Amino acid sequence: MKRLVFIAVFMIIFTGTLFAEGKKTFMLGYESEIIGYRNFSYSDDGGSGEYSQFSFLLGQPEMGLNLGFILGESSIVGLKFGFGMTHTSALSNSKEYLVNLRFSPFYEYMFTTSAVRPFAKAAVLFRLNNIGDYEDRTNTAWSVGCGIAGGVHFFIGDSFSIDLGALFEYSGGKTHYNFDDVENKMNTREMTLSLFFALTGWI
Repeated sequence: MKRLVFIAVFMIIFTGTLFAEGKKTFMLGYESEIIGYRNFSYSDDGGSGEYSQFSFLLGQPEMGLNLGFILGESSIVGLKFGFGMTHTSALSNSKEYLVNLRFSPFYEYMFTTSAVRPFAKAAVLFRLNNIGDYEDRTNTAWSVGCGIAGGVHFFIGDSFSIDLGALFEYSGGKTHYNFDDVENKMNTREMTLSLFFALTGWI
């Protein structure tokens, strides 16, 4: 299923930009992690704990769309809409799922206008996670944070690029969880390091 989504998005972006000529005003990109590491910690009245998660290959655990408005030749302001679902293991070593939704305004600066364009990006992050173990436990978490990224746009023609980069994000928030019909809340913190891949059309 993920492979079909990837191919469909690639074809839409690539064919839609083949006929785009002249000055570019918008960018539309599909982005996905290649390798990711997350550290998640929590604390409440009963104590604290943490766990880590590694992910590998496209769409694990997050992929999304970048929509941007190009200012001049070097600056972009835009939004990233992200989604992901993966499986993880917590302190109890039980199997769990993680559904991740995100909304992230960003600013990007490109350092050149050549076919190879290094870039730096800063973003504000709003994330909603749902975690469960297929039994009685469910966690719903929201968080707010920030992120920085850097990478390179490799342009294939005037209106299409393949992008590679690295990302660091830090966020904090609250989790509402239900365990054996007992509800509670806890403070959370999440740190993310990842390498990402993107396909971008410039219109």
